[in-house]
Amino acid sequence: MASVAPVSAIQELKPLTGGLNASRLNIASKVFAYFAQLRTEFEIDIESYQILSAFTLAGLAECSKLYGPGASFRPELFKASLTATALSEMSGVPRETVRRKLKHLQHQGYLQRGDDGAYIMDRYWPDFDIVLVIQRALQVDSSLA
Repeated sequence: MASVAPVSAIQELKPLTGGLNASRLNIASKVFAYFAQLRTEFEIDIESYQILSAFTLAGLAECSKLYGPGASFRPELFKASLTATALSEMSGVPRETVRRKLKHLQHQGYLQRGDDGAYIMDRYWPDFDIVLVIQRALQVDSSLA
């Protein structure tokens, strides 16, 4: 039986149309600066950021499930719980690497360890929300719409 290769998320994205090269450069620079800031200010590398993003995604999904997809987001209700195995499957990062990153993120205070062995993010961290980063970058120049 022939296997079908999964379509990557990048292949599913459509390129932005319109806009000037300067606008595109401005947005790309802001996103790049954001990732550089994560490393210097928060000691977060790209794999750790991917793990934190998975917690953000899980927490937002849980809020939507509990309060309805049309409900206003309330950061005080945010909570996410994930295991190293689930994170590895979600991200494609090897499980042992995920475990090391989780321990480091716990040590930094971003996560807690639950009694069941899962890791818990019990607060919403806007500094790690890529949606906000992209929104801010796009607000700078709306000529790409």
